Amino acid sequence: MSRQISYLIRYGLSTLAITSMIFVSSCQQQNTKAETLRWRYSEFAEAVENNRVKQVIMESDTTDTLDTRSVKAKVITSNHQEIKVWFPTGDRNIEFLIDKKVLFSFTPLIDSNTFNLADLVSRFEKDNQGSLTEITFTEFIQAVENSKVESITIKNNGFDGRARFTNGTEFIVYLPIDSSYLYKTLSKNNIAINTKSQNISIQSNLAEWTYTQFIQGIESNQVDHVNLDYRVTKAKITTSDNKQVEVLIPRNVSYILNLLTAKDISISFEYPKKNPTTNIGKIVAESLQQDLSKIPEVTFSEFVQAVENRKVKLFWLPRNGGEGRTKLFDDSEFKVIFPYDLNYAVDILVENNVPISRISDN
Repeated sequence: MSRQISYLIRYGLSTLAITSMIFVSSCQQQNTKAETLRWRYSEFAEAVENNRVKQVIMESDTTDTLDTRSVKAKVITSNHQEIKVWFPTGDRNIEFLIDKKVLFSFTPLIDSNTFNLADLVSRFEKDNQGSLTEITFTEFIQAVENSKVESITIKNNGFDGRARFTNGTEFIVYLPIDSSYLYKTLSKNNIAINTKSQNISIQSNLAEWTYTQFIQGIESNQVDHVNLDYRVTKAKITTSDNKQVEVLIPRNVSYILNLLTAKDISISFEYPKKNPTTNIGKIVAESLQQDLSKIPEVTFSEFVQAVENRKVKLFWLPRNGGEGRTKLFDDSEFKVIFPYDLNYAVDILVENNVPISRISDN
């Protein structure tokens, strides 16, 4: 116990906190298994700065939006101690770990409450990767920056990656979802990016671009309009010479929307078609959509322009993507279809001081 107290003093806990721990410990003397040691994020950051952290393993899955909330992480210290910490993810924190050369990786986490066929397929694919070795995200980024990576194929969940090195070997790597840092690093180092659909097949008569061709098309002003599905996993593109192409998109909503808006490319979103097997939630959602049926619709780009030009008085936000409703200062209203991931749109609204209300879909 004295060793545990000295450890806590070392990391700045108050005398009151230590006294409380002594009391709790004395009340649990019959417990033979000690609780897992936990750090505050500030303690973790200090340990990283002082080179006391060897590895960080994030517990993540394909439904997490990793740049907007904390996720559970297991920290392995330089003296091989395991410590739990809630990690507020995002590009700044990812770069922090990469810069400090901490081994940084993600591990799939299947929630028993949401276990479904997609999880089974994902687990089956993982168990049948043959002889492929998994590398950490840190090792992957270092290989990219050392010109050892030729290409990467990413499922459009944005999480599962299969990297091909210049010597012909392949590795599995789990990626941070919606990380601008990741895609900027890949683009800067001219890594070919391919996207693999989680669906069994995609039926389309349109020509298909790789994700790399899509990025290059944006940067070279070959893209005129982009119509995205609201989960931002697939896009129909109208090129500057009026051709139609399709592209699968790995999950990186903020990065791709920033890229498109920076180039003043028109963006719209397509709401999913109604499922014949509707449930109560969908019936309620449809009734809400009927209330919007007589309101004019604008593209997502037109909505962004209206917000940035300070024309928007109030916005009603959909819960999980779908149709949002906007009121202008002249009291006119219009609707706009949003992506499932609302963070990019919310950031723009907050930056421009637009009051936000929420449309309930329960």
